[in-house]
Amino acid sequence: YVVRTTGVSDGLQFAEYTATGYFVPESRNEMLARVDEAFSESNVIILSKLFGFGKKSLIRKHVQLNKYSSAVEVQGLGADLYDFFLNNLQFTNINEAVFEKKDEHAVIQTKFEFLKKLDENHFIIISDVNIEDSCDEFIVELLKELRCRLVFVTHTSGDAYRDHFPVIDVERMESKYLLELFFHYYDRDSDLDHEPLVPALEQFFDSIGGHTKTVEIAASVLSKEMRADPDELIAYLETGTNDNRALTDRIFEKLSSLITLENFQPDVLKTLILISVIADPSVEISELYNMMHLCGINDRSAITELDNHRWITYTSYNRSVFIEPIIAQICISTRLEDYSVPTVVFQQFADQYNNIASRDIIT
Repeated sequence: YVVRTTGVSDGLQFAEYTATGYFVPESRNEMLARVDEAFSESNVIILSKLFGFGKKSLIRKHVQLNKYSSAVEVQGLGADLYDFFLNNLQFTNINEAVFEKKDEHAVIQTKFEFLKKLDENHFIIISDVNIEDSCDEFIVELLKELRCRLVFVTHTSGDAYRDHFPVIDVERMESKYLLELFFHYYDRDSDLDHEPLVPALEQFFDSIGGHTKTVEIAASVLSKEMRADPDELIAYLETGTNDNRALTDRIFEKLSSLITLENFQPDVLKTLILISVIADPSVEISELYNMMHLCGINDRSAITELDNHRWITYTSYNRSVFIEPIIAQICISTRLEDYSVPTVVFQQFADQYNNIASRDIIT
């Protein structure tokens, strides 16, 4: 799918929003219908589930199908709702002087005055926010005044807000759609017989709870390493897994076995480690290039290679790079042998602080 739209309304300018990806046809019809139903009840909804089950793909498909006059996606960077509206949400043409010498509530209310100018033809996706355990009534009342459509995408449950807004848990896709997703990245253009692989693949899907991000990464890796030998692929997929463990532990195990970092060229490996040790899950490409230079990484094409391997997501609409938290955890906890790159990264962070105590803590 490709989503590309931009717009201006009542003096509030949106940056261009472009998202690309593969969406399995018919795979999310029920979920898309639930989103439509939720929007008939509320202009604000919450999509919840463990990372990597396709929440953002689902809502981007909704945007594509409904032809909104403008749409924008904003990274929440793990902030809770109050902190997001106070610090993360910015507009391209609102003078920051508007917010000077005001208390926090007044700053948030000022931002909502601009948001309230938007109608139902305008769409906002707020990705990767932390829906806290207790409901913030101040934020709830402001959200209820909006006419635009707004979606929070979260890895947390969203339970604290279920009495106020629809919360949709994005569940796994059916196996037949996961098979299509797998073969899209594994062997889309060949005439090879896929049928012998199906039982082993279905067992693999069950072992990881149908986790779509792992399916994508597995297909991308195995197409390069085992495509020519179906028997080897079947043997790999049928490796037993302890189903009594938590789903996150099983996903971690599978991704750890797939992420064979030693196969990367040095600059690619360094870039992956660099992205992994950055505190935020999303970083602007210009900032990343600067950090790569400071760490002695000269090959910018490393980002494209990592995107092709599905380790990171490069988003062209806001020129940023995103890495899933569990992938970052794997990269720095199971395969990290050379500490020179993270040492340089943390030193750069420390050098941004003037306070000696802060520098010591970060170091």
